[in-house]
Amino acid sequence: MNKQINRDAPKLVTPQAVTAFASLLKGVVFGAEPTPANPGHLESLLILDPSKPEVAAWLSELDSVCKSQVEKFTGEKFSDLVASGKCAEVPYSLKDDLDENKKPTGNKRIKVRRTAGGTRPDGSAFTNSVPFCDSQGAPIELTEELGNGSIVRAIITPYVYASARVGVSLQLRSIQVIEARRRPSKGGGDFDMFGTVQPKPIPETPAVDSNGGDF
Repeated sequence: MNKQINRDAPKLVTPQAVTAFASLLKGVVFGAEPTPANPGHLESLLILDPSKPEVAAWLSELDSVCKSQVEKFTGEKFSDLVASGKCAEVPYSLKDDLDENKKPTGNKRIKVRRTAGGTRPDGSAFTNSVPFCDSQGAPIELTEELGNGSIVRAIITPYVYASARVGVSLQLRSIQVIEARRRPSKGGGDFDMFGTVQPKPIPETPAVDSNGGDF
């Protein structure tokens, strides 16, 4: 295994994509809360429309680069790795996008992530964060998570790993926020479902004598 391959991995800039289930400010740990010993990952699903030529071309490039990195890392042909069961035909996170009824939308999903922190060889802890910039490339700081439907681009690098099988993690380096959407408030409300309406004046009503003070 040639670990230098990961250090020299190429950087890829995604086309415009739509976020889903982003957790880019707080680490995610499957089935648990993050802890200093297990800070989890900063991650997001990115939804891409392959009917757009630039997206189809980028997905093809991603596939080619990931498979090439696997071959360089292992020193074996990708087809041989797949035939022997050591690697999946698609070794990275790429899935069909599904709607609320679990039916394919025609779009594709990739998962991008980076570790939220860890421990150095000397035992000291460190934390990671995702750098953000605006549509003009100026650095920005997010104070709340991006809601579903935000439009972004990301810089990623393919990181090859080997456990029971060989795979590729799409490591997140930075995100350009083109159009941010806020998450619904935790108190419920779902106010975005109301849409907008033209306000109408409240009709005046004559005052009614009252001695109760029930304002």
